[in-house]
Amino acid sequence: MERMNNLNSTSIYKITKLSKFNFFILLIFLFSLNIQIGSGEYYGKLIGKLSELHHGVSGQVYAVDSKTIFIKDFTYDGEGPAAYFYAGNSRGPVANGFKIRDEKGILGPLKKYNRRGITLSLPDGKSLNNIRWFSVYCDDYSIFSDMALSYRKQKPMQ
Repeated sequence: MERMNNLNSTSIYKITKLSKFNFFILLIFLFSLNIQIGSGEYYGKLIGKLSELHHGVSGQVYAVDSKTIFIKDFTYDGEGPAAYFYAGNSRGPVANGFKIRDEKGILGPLKKYNRRGITLSLPDGKSLNNIRWFSVYCDDYSIFSDMALSYRKQKPMQ
């Protein structure tokens, strides 16, 4: 009987030791997962970076979905007299594009932005699937920033 008690206490000790080890490994795994995934926010699919042509315009452009754009760290000095967001399907920013309202629903002129995250909704009937470029455009001075856009909706995983 005494031998059985020793065996049981040894077995329990080994199981407890193994459980502590597994718990430690699990803790390390979860911590590393948090560093890799939890340290940043998900904005959507990165589709490009705004060119830095004039007035300090910069930012990274993400497709949230086919009708919504998120610009991370959007910067613009606000000095253009008639600047607005502009997009189209031609070879580049020209007269046949369309205006996009800012995050407050205003068509322009754009105010000053300093590394702000902003969400833009495309007008009815427009989709990222058929837009070739996106820009910050000024009626008086032309292009402040632009980028070629190649958005393809990802198929759901099966």
